[in-house]
Amino acid sequence: MKSNGITPGQLKKLHTLLNQAGLMKHKAELVYSYSGGRIASSRELTSTEARALIAYLDSNDERRKIIRCIWRLAFDCGIIYDSDDLDMSINAGKIDVFCKTRGTVKKALSIQNLSELKRTHRQFESIYKRCQEKKQKEQYIEDLREALRICTENEEYEKSSILYKELELITTKTKGKRNERVSIK
Repeated sequence: MKSNGITPGQLKKLHTLLNQAGLMKHKAELVYSYSGGRIASSRELTSTEARALIAYLDSNDERRKIIRCIWRLAFDCGIIYDSDDLDMSINAGKIDVFCKTRGTVKKALSIQNLSELKRTHRQFESIYKRCQEKKQKEQYIEDLREALRICTENEEYEKSSILYKELELITTKTKGKRNERVSIK
């Protein structure tokens, strides 16, 4: 039984995805590969072959989006820095080493499939959330210190006492957690 040929909608979608991915110059190779070496023209693909190639290009686009999100989260957390060519190479290496050694998947970012990338993305979202919580806590401590300084200068000793106790409570909790982690190791 012969499969139907590629539909005009599939052909349009295929060309759109190829253009978006910057792969139009490799179209013949991709078509040749997805047709099992039968043809090199996208107009001669079967509907099934076209569907498979479109699915690949769609997932490739989603992979690229997820990888960009992971890079953005890594940058926002201070894991990677700057954006010139040398820094980008170093940053790619940093992310790959992190993913291989401490990542949930234990693979370099560039070789992870879509489901693995989603797991890695969740991990980086969690890291980002902890980073933001830490920044908020540090800002709160800094605000308390400033308020304590102002109250002390203005000789508002009752407020100073309350602020000092709050500051001591927060910094003691932080030190306690650090000591727990060190003692566990």
